[in-house]
Amino acid sequence: MNIIAMGTGGFALPMLLAMTKSNHCVDTLITQPPRLAPGRRKHTHSAIKQHAIDSQIEVMEPDRINHPEQMDLLLQRRPDVLVVAAYGQILAPEILRIPRKCAINLHASLLPLYRGAAPVNWAIYHGERETGVTVIEMNPEIDEGPILEIERTAIKPYETAGELTIRLAEIGAALILKVLDDLESNCCTPIPQDSKLATRAPRLKKTDGYIDWTRSAEQVSNQIRAMQPWPKAVTNWRRKTEDTTPLILLDAHALREQRTTSPGSVQITTDGKIEIQTGQGTLVITRLQIPGKKPLETTDFLRGNPLETGDRFEHPLKPA
Repeated sequence: MNIIAMGTGGFALPMLLAMTKSNHCVDTLITQPPRLAPGRRKHTHSAIKQHAIDSQIEVMEPDRINHPEQMDLLLQRRPDVLVVAAYGQILAPEILRIPRKCAINLHASLLPLYRGAAPVNWAIYHGERETGVTVIEMNPEIDEGPILEIERTAIKPYETAGELTIRLAEIGAALILKVLDDLESNCCTPIPQDSKLATRAPRLKKTDGYIDWTRSAEQVSNQIRAMQPWPKAVTNWRRKTEDTTPLILLDAHALREQRTTSPGSVQITTDGKIEIQTGQGTLVITRLQIPGKKPLETTDFLRGNPLETGDRFEHPLKPA
């Protein structure tokens, strides 16, 4: 079949790699136009764009995919299928009607759970033990189209959102190929989503990483994993001198042990661990960093920073 792929983020790259090695023909990659990264003077190609160039696939980078000129260009290519993943623009109904068969989307959740821009992050944040990928036939409503295929996988205990996204992208690439073969042979059976079961996964904000220490140790541990690689989990370190320093927490695990101190209280153990009291249980920090400096294991951090028992960790916007 003749395919137009639409994707920008790293989640879409394994899908394009798989399709270019298949018996289907990827005619064009449509991706977001390049943006200058902070501090850079030159545009750099995204990984998916570079692969398309290397594979001699035409690349289109429209500012507005729904502009009439862009729709005409798509019509001229007469695709059998549009294949979309992590593209970054909402497609108008007119575009969804262009392919001869349908437009399909690869989504990183078990739809109808976690509809939205950040499904992997919110699944980890909420403590889900299982997630997966879903291929849907797209309709004008975001992430609400009928399901063509779905595959489940367990979330590993200490897996970050970044690590899980990489794994789901590989699972999704294989699933896309299965759906394309089924579409070619006309043996797909769309299954409507049950909207009563739907949950939302909105785009992350920087404040989503701010830690509230009245939550449980397990919840804070999940938040630390969920906020990687962006915006990362952040707390304010308040010393006994009342000086404050922002800290990024990168690795931690929860203990059930409950101390009598208030949430956010710091205790440095005799074996050099950083333990933080939460609303329920104790959180052990194993890797952290001061913004702008390199990440450090706890023992290395304590060697160069005066964190001590009696200091406090606080929500950046809600000091105790």
